[in-house]
Amino acid sequence: MTNHLGDIQKAKAIIIFGASPAVNHPVGFQHFLKAKERNNAQLIVVDPRYTRTAAKADYYAPIRPGTDVAFMYGMLNIIFENGWEDKNFINDRVYGMDLIREEAKKWTPDVVENVTGVSAEKLRQITTVYAKNKPGTLIWAMGLTQHSVGTSNTRIAPILQLSLGNMGKEGGGTNILRGHDNVQGATDMGCLADTLPGYYGLAEGSWKYFASQWGVDYEWLASRFKSKEMMSRPGFSLARWWEGSTGGADSTENNAGTRLKALFVLGNGITSTSQQAKVKEGLDALEMLVLVDPFINEAAILTDKEDGIYLLPAASQFETSGSVVATNRSAQWRFKIVEPLYESRPDQEILFEIAKRLGFYDEYTKGMLIKDNKKDFIWPDDATDEIARIIKTIGLTGWTAKRLKNHTENWHMFDEVSLRGFGPMKGEYYGLPWPCWTDTHSGSPVLYNVDAPVSEGGMGFRNRFGMEHNGVSQMAADSVSVKNSKTKGGHPEITKDNIEAVLGIKLTEAEKAAMGANWKVDKSNLIAQKCMEAGVAPYGNARARTIVWQFPDQIPIHREPIHSPEGTKIKVKARFSHSVM
Repeated sequence: MTNHLGDIQKAKAIIIFGASPAVNHPVGFQHFLKAKERNNAQLIVVDPRYTRTAAKADYYAPIRPGTDVAFMYGMLNIIFENGWEDKNFINDRVYGMDLIREEAKKWTPDVVENVTGVSAEKLRQITTVYAKNKPGTLIWAMGLTQHSVGTSNTRIAPILQLSLGNMGKEGGGTNILRGHDNVQGATDMGCLADTLPGYYGLAEGSWKYFASQWGVDYEWLASRFKSKEMMSRPGFSLARWWEGSTGGADSTENNAGTRLKALFVLGNGITSTSQQAKVKEGLDALEMLVLVDPFINEAAILTDKEDGIYLLPAASQFETSGSVVATNRSAQWRFKIVEPLYESRPDQEILFEIAKRLGFYDEYTKGMLIKDNKKDFIWPDDATDEIARIIKTIGLTGWTAKRLKNHTENWHMFDEVSLRGFGPMKGEYYGLPWPCWTDTHSGSPVLYNVDAPVSEGGMGFRNRFGMEHNGVSQMAADSVSVKNSKTKGGHPEITKDNIEAVLGIKLTEAEKAAMGANWKVDKSNLIAQKCMEAGVAPYGNARARTIVWQFPDQIPIHREPIHSPEGTKIKVKARFSHSVM
């Protein structure tokens, strides 16, 4: 989420794509209902099904599955035709909206009606209400993402918000509802096939940074792989892991020259993905399957394997402690209620035992000892502090165990709408939503908000894609400065080489010697500290881009989902040449 659930109460219009929070997020849905009571917020639901959320909506659009891109281009068509876009926001903070405008011209309400099944009149009505009631927030969940065209869906939704100037605004933003407790935290911690923890890439520099922060030799770490080349290759994704054991196209290349022989599943419902028949084939082809779960994992039932299956009873959430991360990027501390029952053991103890038997327990746990040069660690406090010490990319420096515990113990001292603390918690937002740049930073409840100082969570858009593209600056306009910032207008991400020029400061020789190459790998955290003093977000102040020049579809294009009936594809293609199959 760019904002948070409480912030939805500040919205004057709420549009929901592919989500039913009334059922799947019933506690969070109270904020939607309060927005209606508090602001007379107009609730719009776009969903193929008439859900319980739709039953509470002021406007409901029964869309044909997989045509969200066409629907949102239809909204953009009407917005641009009527001049409802936020021209200053687009001019100062966005790159490439002209290409979106050209594509949107093709998607007249009548065209959209023929593709999506939503009447032209309904589209006009919804767009008018949403564009004229600002700020507006856009909500989605897996109903928007779980498509063959899911990437384009999740690109066009923020573009719609950018066109109206709803990004970086209280009551606005794009707010994605995560499906389960701590899904956000699992993603943040690198439970992905193509990143290290904190979304660091798989480049050699990232591995060397982690090796140094873990206190291990990089060459030793590389020796754990069959070759160094394997360190930079993505692993198997959850959706396609079965190719590794069944002999799919990438089975040997992604697995160091051999098919996948063993699978270790730690608290994951791997049978909940699509293509369950392929999942079963993959399970049956394994030589060893280890399932760590408080209950019998369905994978053990689905497979026909008669041996080589190991069930390890894991402790439940009530029998463990530690931090979890909510959908809005806030952390909460979970306190253990009871000791693990019977033979169950906490996840970390199971992993520690495996590390001991494989001969790298000392290296595995060394990172928890580095802070304060400890001889032994306390779980989970020192693991939490290790995360805070290492993960700079999303700003977890302020997430120390002490601070997170303090927030959970004093949760009643925070406002539910703004997340602002009061009394002893004044100056902090509940859960310290990342980025939380330093161990005294407040947290950032609303991303990309230049109307708040950096010390209170303010920032521009991140500078991730260079200084210019096709001769056009990717920096925010000179008129866009974060409140109280000493650096005016757009600026690049902060590095050791440019910090003095961008911040207008002079470093001592000792500071230069201690400082890392850039804010993401600065073990001293001096870059972040200097940025806080200057009121500058370390990651820069750039433009949001609508164009992904590395993609085949540089802007989102409506493509018929692969599961659309063939007759529908032929009909749409024949009628609309710009609709791609």
